[in-house]
Amino acid sequence: MVVALTDGLDNKSKNSIEEVVLKAQLHQIPLHIIGLGSVNQDTLQEIADRTGGVFYYSKSALGLSKVYEEVQRNIQSVYSLTYETDNFSPNDTTRRLIVTYSTDSTFAQLGSELVLSDEVISYLEQRKNTRILYSIVGVGIAIGIGAVLLLYRRNSKQNIA
Repeated sequence: MVVALTDGLDNKSKNSIEEVVLKAQLHQIPLHIIGLGSVNQDTLQEIADRTGGVFYYSKSALGLSKVYEEVQRNIQSVYSLTYETDNFSPNDTTRRLIVTYSTDSTFAQLGSELVLSDEVISYLEQRKNTRILYSIVGVGIAIGIGAVLLLYRRNSKQNIA
C-alpha cells in the first residue's frame, strides 16, 4: 500500500498517470491518495479506484489531521494477521509464514520462512513436557481405576460364593 499526498501539480513526472496505475496494478499495490488544495479530484479518484485504494481530499493543510485520522482508520481496518499451525514440535525451529492481503479488488500474498525465537521454542518444549506428564498421569489414573474395579469385582464374587 502506498499513501501519497499531492498538491496536484505535475513537477517533472517521469511516468504518466497510466504507467503509474499499470505498475500499481501489476504489483497489486493500492494507492491511497490525499489531494490537498486545488487538485483534479476526478483524476485522483480514478487512480485510487483503479488500484484498489482510496481518495481523500482536504481544501487546506488545516484539514489534514482529520484526513490522516481517516487514513489511519482505513488502514487499520484492512489488516488482520493471524498465525495458525498444527506443528507444535520444539524440534522443528522454523515455520512457513504466508501473509495475504485481500480487498474487493486486490490480492497479494508473500511467503517466508520464520525462525522461532528461543522463548517460543522454550514454550513449545514446556508444552510438550506438560502433555507427556498429563498422558502419564492419565494412564496412571486409568490403571488405578481399572485395578479398583477389578478388586471390587473379585470381592463381589467372593462375597456371593
